[in-house]
Amino acid sequence: MSVSVDFDVREGIEFPELEFEKIQKICDVIVDGELEYANAIYISMIVTGNTEIQEINREFRGKDMPTDVISFAYRDGGFDENSPLEALGDIVISIEKIREQAIEFGHGFEREFYYLLIHGLLHLCGYDHIKEDEKVRMREREEHYFKQLVRGEK
Repeated sequence: MSVSVDFDVREGIEFPELEFEKIQKICDVIVDGELEYANAIYISMIVTGNTEIQEINREFRGKDMPTDVISFAYRDGGFDENSPLEALGDIVISIEKIREQAIEFGHGFEREFYYLLIHGLLHLCGYDHIKEDEKVRMREREEHYFKQLVRGEK
């Protein structure tokens, strides 16, 4: 099936030239690899800055600070086979935080962006990292998809 990605770069946000086809492929492969679904999937992706993501983080998570990525999954359980389009959820990414972390961790912007995209998508697919065993499993899936889709490894 297909994954439809609504990509919204907020006004005033400078977003570097990344290949939308690569973003789409990452979404397709992860959703296909993690979920069983019969209908088209819709994902909303919002690219913003630290101010907006801090407001979202404060309102929905009770944390008054910017963060790199926040995911909002719309479903809890299976999909409705009678629906022609299933909304999987929203991913909100702070470009400013990605730039900060790329410098802090000593790697490039693209690497950080794609890693956080994969992280956000896995949240939409039901993964979490609150408990240690969940964290280990999610990290394994992040590394698996990062190697496959970003580094081009098998």
